Amino acid sequence: YATVRLNVADPLKLIIGGRLDWYDYDDKSGSSDYQVNANLTKYAGVLYDLDDTYTAYASYTDIFTPQSNVDRSGNLLDPIVGENYEIGLKGAYFGGALNASLALFIVDQTNRATTVSDPSTCTTASSCSEPAGLVRSKGVDLELQGALTDNWQIGAGYTYTEAEYVDD
Repeated sequence: YATVRLNVADPLKLIIGGRLDWYDYDDKSGSSDYQVNANLTKYAGVLYDLDDTYTAYASYTDIFTPQSNVDRSGNLLDPIVGENYEIGLKGAYFGGALNASLALFIVDQTNRATTVSDPSTCTTASSCSEPAGLVRSKGVDLELQGALTDNWQIGAGYTYTEAEYVDD
């Protein structure tokens, strides 16, 4: 992976990055070998320091997740692919001893495995999967992390996510 961090202006920062993925699955019990060579997963983010305490940000990243689920014929499903969009606000208090964040996000994914409704159609296993269409998740994430002492860190978080099939 590689990341470039640019200070565009005093309060404005830009982060651009990418990761090359190689994935090789060797199915010892069947014929569903699978290989991915040099898949580029991209990332971009922008941060704006509102003041000494608060930073607003927005980010984008690709999603690439190989999976081990098999279809009706026993072949591996293609990797989950998609995009993640996020905007948020971060705050640092007491010289960084307490950090808080609030984020809104949207995640679009395709190829997520879903179990077939009729397992008798699975030819090589007792259960199998099929790729879902577009699944969109939207939500909010809240986090609070801090140092009670030099040796005692504490954190709490809450995430609410609503997922729906946009295109099946």
